[in-house]
Amino acid sequence: MQCWRCCNAFDLRKSSISKIERESGVKFEPVSAPQPADIAKSVGVEATESITQVSDKVIPAFKSTAEEFLNTSDLSAVELLAMALVKAFGYTEMKSRSFLTTLENLVTVFLEARKPIYIPSFAYGVLRRFLPKEKVGSIQGLAFTTDGNGAVFDVATESSWMQLDRGG
Repeated sequence: MQCWRCCNAFDLRKSSISKIERESGVKFEPVSAPQPADIAKSVGVEATESITQVSDKVIPAFKSTAEEFLNTSDLSAVELLAMALVKAFGYTEMKSRSFLTTLENLVTVFLEARKPIYIPSFAYGVLRRFLPKEKVGSIQGLAFTTDGNGAVFDVATESSWMQLDRGG
């Protein structure tokens, strides 16, 4: 059996997905982009699988250090093991990723318009009317939605874009 994947951003309420499912016999499952916590969980599963492959002959060399660490730490054994997994597998911090490009430290923003957007300058014009110049200048990879009534683009995670929907 072959598995095909397709990624498309759309509004389920305005789509004809149920008709496509009914006529094709294929069931679509809405899935969001992996979040940092999802990626961390996946890395953790891989890490625990690789730990079980460690030879029993190696354990005694590390056992006294592990016991001392456990006895002198204020953290629980579970927290210490989690920290060891994080360090061993290089996942030392959670970084957001762009839905468009999967680049780290970027977040994808959706601009929904009431009428079709035909050219990028229209989307930039809308944004310039409501946002400071530096925010508009920080936009990366503007692309239109399939229906033409919106645009998606990336901005740096550390910028204050996340405050826009609260009037910031």
